[in-house]
Amino acid sequence: TVVQSIPTRGPLWFRKMDVNNDGDVSEREFLGSKEDFKKIDTDGDGLISVEEAEKADAWFRDKMKK
Repeated sequence: TVVQSIPTRGPLWFRKMDVNNDGDVSEREFLGSKEDFKKIDTDGDGLISVEEAEKADAWFRDKMKK
């Protein structure tokens, strides 16, 4: 039996979009616009990593405070 661990790192939206639980969100899994995906995918590798998601989430939360 293969037990797949559920990622515990990253913002909730990131963990929910990571349907295959591989620790990255692909463009196919991403529920936002292509433009938003490209903004969050700062290294341009076609995947949103936990680190990229955390940076985007912090930026968005900071923006909402203002």
